[in-house]
Amino acid sequence: MTLHLRKARSTDAGTVGAILSQFIDETPWMPRLYTRAEDLAHAGRMIANDWVTVAEDTQGVQGFVARDGCEIHSLYIATSAHPAGHWHLSVRRGKGAL
Repeated sequence: MTLHLRKARSTDAGTVGAILSQFIDETPWMPRLYTRAEDLAHAGRMIANDWVTVAEDTQGVQGFVARDGCEIHSLYIATSAHPAGHWHLSVRRGKGAL
């Protein structure tokens, strides 16, 4: 499976927000402080700030990194992408210049 990295578009906000919400829902130690709608709005703001790069394959967006310069604000991988080891690529690329 090959991942391609690209700058997020405004139409990716739903998927980016869903990946973020999925992590919160599936992580016992992470309290839900915001609604799913607020997660989606947050994703939209990060995309509007031009911070988000998505990792996608033939099935669609599998994860994203949100960076402002050298600072990583978010790095999430969809649960369905975990077995494929995609996170290694995202972390390496997230640390580098995209």
